[in-house]
Amino acid sequence: MLHMEEVTVHRGDRLLCHGLNLTIAAGSCWVILGPNGVGKSTLLHTMAALHPLSGGCITLLGKPLSSWSRRDLARVMGVLLQQQETLFPVTVLAMALSGRYPHRSAWQHRNQQEDLDRARQALVLVELESHAHRDLDTLSGGERRRAALAMVLTQDPPLLLLDEPTTHLDIHHQILILDHITRRWRDRGGAVCMVLHDINLAARYGDHLLCLFADGQHEQGPTRQILQQSRVSRLMQRPMVSLQGAAGRQAWLPE
Repeated sequence: MLHMEEVTVHRGDRLLCHGLNLTIAAGSCWVILGPNGVGKSTLLHTMAALHPLSGGCITLLGKPLSSWSRRDLARVMGVLLQQQETLFPVTVLAMALSGRYPHRSAWQHRNQQEDLDRARQALVLVELESHAHRDLDTLSGGERRRAALAMVLTQDPPLLLLDEPTTHLDIHHQILILDHITRRWRDRGGAVCMVLHDINLAARYGDHLLCLFADGQHEQGPTRQILQQSRVSRLMQRPMVSLQGAAGRQAWLPE
């Protein structure tokens, strides 16, 4: 679906990654992990054509990423940024509904009800249906994050790029929303790539991990292969230990 070949990314004069080769295949869920400041968000922005490449190439569905128009790109790629800015007052429902914009032409009106139904369904999924007509500015930080996620769900593209989607969310909504996203996108042959800070959420949902280290190096691979104690401790910059949960899941804790 999305392929990166010998990708190099800078932020200003700082080299964030060099020679990165990565393929996000249909049905997969990638998680980008690393400490603050290593360039996780910048790399995700590069994958979304929001930050320039310093070297290498990125293709999406076999076409160079740079050749896509913004509207066509938005039909196949949904992007959740850390901060979703709104320039004017907007209701929760209107924000969710804006996710359908790339799929409509200026003269197309016949699918308005279908678009509205999709937006309402997305609000149900993030448990904001009772807030549909509230102004976004009146919501808590976690509720605003769920509204932004509802917009991406309404957009419904094959590929999702999510920058810290669980920011401000309580545990209930972290699990509820990530359960839905990963299950739905895998089942329909889509793909997800998300930046997370919680290694336990990464282990739970990611089938592949990309680790960005503070020294500029990177490692990637299947989750079970990557999550070894020495590597996790290096990534988290402190000694980490793993415990086996009752459901057979591995949980990581600092020593």
